[in-house]
Amino acid sequence: LDEACEDKANLHALIQMKPALSHLGDKGLLLLLRFLSIPKGFSYLNERGYVAKQLEKWHKEYNSKYV
Repeated sequence: LDEACEDKANLHALIQMKPALSHLGDKGLLLLLRFLSIPKGFSYLNERGYVAKQLEKWHKEYNSKYV
């Protein structure tokens, strides 16, 4: 699925399906990050609070782990 989403048309089609991907673990997370690469995907995830939640996680824990 990740490879198929290298084609922007496939990525747009997947976003339009509004799939639940969290049950896929790291692979699902990587797909969600790919969603952020196009405006439609960013809007989709932002409307669902995903962007704010991830920014909060970076602020609270990932930032210090990264350093």
